[in-house]
Amino acid sequence: MSTDFDFAPVRDALARVIHEKGVAPTSLSLKVGKSKSLVKDILDGGNDIKLSTLVKLANALEVDLSELLPASALDTRPASAPLNAEALAPLLDALIPLAPPSGRLTEQSRRALSEALAYGLSLLGADPANSANDGAVAVAARAATSRFRELMN
Repeated sequence: MSTDFDFAPVRDALARVIHEKGVAPTSLSLKVGKSKSLVKDILDGGNDIKLSTLVKLANALEVDLSELLPASALDTRPASAPLNAEALAPLLDALIPLAPPSGRLTEQSRRALSEALAYGLSLLGADPANSANDGAVAVAARAATSRFRELMN
């Protein structure tokens, strides 16, 4: 099965943590119960990385999994994909009434609105205009509203 996922940021993060911890790739491979050459092969780009293996490596290195999965590795949207205003409008319509009546946002409410909007957009996928129907947009708007309320409590 072929994949378009770019493992380079994951490999770079793994190499950085291994270097910082001063761990030999061979001993790390053995520590996670894999062949001696597994980590070296991963770092050399010869092997893709299973999530289960990445979790074991993070545990063995005593780091959070997020240190081995940088945000750049998880963003699979094309770099040139524009933000879709049609998908954004229903989410904003749902979130704007939640802002304080004065119109002045506190740092907490600004952060909560931003996170709720990002959450709603993430539910719609990378290209909401092509994949979301009215029902999906309504669900994303309700979920974004709920997320905002959770963050404000």
